[in-house]
Amino acid sequence: MLKVELLNSLHNRVDFDCGNAQLNAYLKQIARQHNDKGLSRTFVLINDKQPDVILGFFTLSICEINKQVFPNAIAKKYPHSIPAAKLARLAIIKNKAMENY
Repeated sequence: MLKVELLNSLHNRVDFDCGNAQLNAYLKQIARQHNDKGLSRTFVLINDKQPDVILGFFTLSICEINKQVFPNAIAKKYPHSIPAAKLARLAIIKNKAMENY
């Protein structure tokens, strides 16, 4: 069964390859540090038959939206800053690798 969980030390980040060097590097070198520091949260897609293999990941970060970006009719209903979650990164393993799961 596929499931999503918070990235942890048991997940094999070394073998993950989505075909994008920047996303691969983020997962392998930075994602856990950002989780630990509370800067963002990275979640991984795994198969519970092989829970260490990362099939995909996404990273969420907290942000604020300034109400000035909205039309006046909408902006007047909100405070100066509106809290939001930002989908900062999203990746899945290459198609050929995904066929095994």
